[in-house]
Amino acid sequence: VFPANNSALKDDWILKRSYPQRNERLFRALKAKISGDRITHVKVHDGFSQYLTKGGVGNAILEDLLPILTTSSTYKLYVTGHGMGAALASLFAFQMAFDANIAMPVSNINFGSPRVGDANYWRSCQLLEISGKLRTCRVVTDTDTLPTIPAKEDYAHAGYQLKLSESEKPVEYYASVKDDGSLRKGAFVSTKKFNASKSTQQSYLQLIESNADALKEMNLNQLYEAAGVTAFVETK
Repeated sequence: VFPANNSALKDDWILKRSYPQRNERLFRALKAKISGDRITHVKVHDGFSQYLTKGGVGNAILEDLLPILTTSSTYKLYVTGHGMGAALASLFAFQMAFDANIAMPVSNINFGSPRVGDANYWRSCQLLEISGKLRTCRVVTDTDTLPTIPAKEDYAHAGYQLKLSESEKPVEYYASVKDDGSLRKGAFVSTKKFNASKSTQQSYLQLIESNADALKEMNLNQLYEAAGVTAFVETK
């Protein structure tokens, strides 16, 4: 679980929230493992990436997790976070999906995540989804604008999006590589006046509770299957 409230993380977000940067360390580790779709590099948000890698947060988590995850294939890895913590969760899950030593898929269930990477990050995530290595459910609301930023054209959301509302049923959306460029952003636009109190963890929990009946009828694997991604049909 990656929490949202961390002063160092907020500093990295504020100071480096411009264009996504080519993360050389990440690129060197992944370029031999990403094939197809003419992917030659992956750019991710520099502040989030630096905090996760150079800040030692990712390594600290791996030191605790890997001995457990590599012991048995029955263990499954779920990564979650809220707000800026959701951004870290997305990048951590993305990297873990390339680890051949743990059982797949890696599941990333996050809440109110800002955008963290470029179009090649999005394409890479979909390649991982198609190959059954990564599942992502991004939960957003219609009053939280954090998922709409950074609003620069270089950034793109990835994974399955589930939008919660006080007045409507949950709306799901999956941005396929077959979609046009306008959908690459993740198709989420806040339709109501932004209210900072509606972006809190408590606000998300309240919406989850109020939509509990509808959510119980939803299955992430079935949503993926409906979008044409069939790798998770047998995954629980």
